[in-house]
Amino acid sequence: LDYFLIGGVAGRTALGYYSVGDNLAGIPTREASEPVTKVLFSGLSLIKNDPERMQAAYTAAQALLTSVVLPVGFGFALCAKSVVLLAMGAKWLPIVPVIQGLAAILALQTLGKLVQPLAMAKGVPDLLFRRDLLSFFIRIPLVVAGLLLGGLHGVIIARMATGLIAIGFNLHLVRKLIGVGVKRQIFQNGRALLSI
Repeated sequence: LDYFLIGGVAGRTALGYYSVGDNLAGIPTREASEPVTKVLFSGLSLIKNDPERMQAAYTAAQALLTSVVLPVGFGFALCAKSVVLLAMGAKWLPIVPVIQGLAAILALQTLGKLVQPLAMAKGVPDLLFRRDLLSFFIRIPLVVAGLLLGGLHGVIIARMATGLIAIGFNLHLVRKLIGVGVKRQIFQNGRALLSI
């Protein structure tokens, strides 16, 4: 829906910059997190009836993922201008803010990224559906407001805000599923968070 709104309101050029920037911003986070996500589902499924092992496995995997993805995502955000100039040329410089904002928030969202294999292993995919539906109804008005008030930069800010909200949803969902409190989840990732 972001693409449809941006194309309709801001035009094709803005849509092109947003589309390319969004795709590039997600590459480091996606490539670093997908292997862990796939492996974790089967591992958690085997220990779903052992709450202590489930907590330990989840928090260890989450801390590992965050320690890898946060530096990669934030590093990419910091180097975005140089990467764009080197790989794509000066005409693509307008995508730099898109990459910077979205790469940073996507990297931060790894704090709760593993909630999906956790919920699937616990056999409660309906909680993921409810989370996604609620996120949708929060994201759309914020993206529309951002687009109307600030154009492409407003959309980036709205995406960053909704990304922070999504982190909160995921941390609370983990607490509901395996009883690991939000503070403990953040503390487990403290070193990685301090590194950024």
